[in-house]
Amino acid sequence: MELKNHIDFPYDIVFDTPKRLTDIRSWHGHIPFAFFLVQALRPKVIVELGVHKGDSYCAFCQAVRKLKTGCRCYGIDTWKGDPQAGFYGEE
Repeated sequence: MELKNHIDFPYDIVFDTPKRLTDIRSWHGHIPFAFFLVQALRPKVIVELGVHKGDSYCAFCQAVRKLKTGCRCYGIDTWKGDPQAGFYGEE
């Protein structure tokens, strides 16, 4: 029995499965919230500063694509890392 069949919740996208999940798990639990934000707010532009491996950025893009909002998505990163996320290697 699925919960989504038993509640009146207009933001059904939160139940979608993310198409991209990497080994960086810190954002995985926030992906349904990213889906919700896109469906609820219908932004015209999304800019993510610090993409890392792209889980959150791809989640925003997945929601934009599914909902056909016409939103433009931009991901900005140095691809070098930082003190918070760690520094990246040459890969």
